Amino acid sequence: MEPSGRSSSNSPLFALTKITRSAPAVIIAAVALGAYSDIGALINNADVARLLALLQSTCEISIWLMLTVALAVGIHLLYSFKKQQKRRVFVVDFAVHKPDPSWTFPRAALRDLCTRSGKFTPEDIDFQEKIAFRTGLGDHTAVCPAIQTGSDDALGIEPARFEFGATCFTSIAELFNKTGVQPNQVKFVITNSSLFNPTPSLSSAIINHFKMGTDTMNYSLGGMGCSAGVQLGHEYISHVNGFSSMTGVHCSTLPSR
Repeated sequence: MEPSGRSSSNSPLFALTKITRSAPAVIIAAVALGAYSDIGALINNADVARLLALLQSTCEISIWLMLTVALAVGIHLLYSFKKQQKRRVFVVDFAVHKPDPSWTFPRAALRDLCTRSGKFTPEDIDFQEKIAFRTGLGDHTAVCPAIQTGSDDALGIEPARFEFGATCFTSIAELFNKTGVQPNQVKFVITNSSLFNPTPSLSSAIINHFKMGTDTMNYSLGGMGCSAGVQLGHEYISHVNGFSSMTGVHCSTLPSR
């Protein structure tokens, strides 16, 4: 006989107690086995397979879409950079008016011209003669025939137009012959004249004389110095593909009164 208060390992009470203590482990194992079975069933399900295929194709589409967007952005940035970048501007050639020998005005003739005009004192004539001999002018310097007359009646708008045409038209024609550029290829015509700025303008006179295109733009500058049109021509021609004509002239046959 066992002492009272202690149970035998073979008793029903001991077996029930042992089963009760091990119940949580048994339940967890059962749940794990059931979950594993459900996951296996889901993996083998055709709907899940189609879902995975859809996700894979969606990822591939997203990658191609991202690449396409990145390429488009790159092309846009490159185009914007090229658009903002100015073209290089080069001087193709230049031409200078070569006057007729009849325009030659030696320095020694200056005193006689000033005396005949009757507008200068002897001191003024001495000063002008001194300047003529000390500023680098030679005896083959060209002066418009209207000035050589010494008469104010020979000066005016029409003589100034003649001077402009005789000096500028011939120089531009020579430039076209030297470069092979056709008048309709010129996109901008810029003239720069200190004193003579008539209407119609000098730049429009060049366009009409050489029958340039109707899309040729023209600018007539006045009183801005000898090189005023150079920067203007550079700015405009750097944004288009074409040629620009820059003409600088100083018409001295306008009347002083």
